[in-house]
Amino acid sequence: MSFEFRQRLETYLDDDRYAKPKCIFRTLARLMEEAGATSGRFLDVGCATGELIYFLRQRFTGLEFTGVDKQPEFLERARSQPRLRDVSFVQGDALAFRDAEPFDVVSCFGVISIFEAFEPLLANLLANTRK
Repeated sequence: MSFEFRQRLETYLDDDRYAKPKCIFRTLARLMEEAGATSGRFLDVGCATGELIYFLRQRFTGLEFTGVDKQPEFLERARSQPRLRDVSFVQGDALAFRDAEPFDVVSCFGVISIFEAFEPLLANLLANTRK
């Protein structure tokens, strides 16, 4: 494990990330409210420790949440949060994850820039989204 990744890992495992939601999380919640996307299924690809889902669950009680991340350490932390115990967290690859039923809303923050070619990732995100 490289130093750069270990430093990022430690940052994502900081408990304070649940207490201080990112500005983009608040923006997404506002856009979802404006679009009427307040019920159904929500997928967060690259969910890390589930801080986006943690934030959105407080506002959108009619959504069923699923988080996907490749890092088991992140998913362990997400699953340990009392408010996230009934959320489905799946270890998986952003390029390959598929669910039997499509999602109404799919988010993917901080993941697209990891890939040199974003088209395969975008195609998979769209394949997981209800038409």
